[in-house]
Amino acid sequence: METSKPSIWSKLKDFVGWVRNLFFSKELELSILGLQNAGKTTLVNVFANNKFDEDTIPTIGFNFRKLKKGKVEFKLWDLGKIIYKIRWATQIPR
Repeated sequence: METSKPSIWSKLKDFVGWVRNLFFSKELELSILGLQNAGKTTLVNVFANNKFDEDTIPTIGFNFRKLKKGKVEFKLWDLGKIIYKIRWATQIPR
């Protein structure tokens, strides 16, 4: 009984899959930064719910959302205005 050898195409497919898994994560963590009233929370809400809502309350502190789109799991950090003041005050020399 003769066993068939894997074709060049199956080897290439395996190699591409290996490279993809090596360099492209299936989990993505994003921090959304921007000026006040720039639409950071709206962007996160549209991404999560596929729905736009004009009546969004300003973020105080931060919001965290974990969601899955296709095969990718997203962790979204929506950083509000208080975080900016704290971080920028420690990062910018006076």
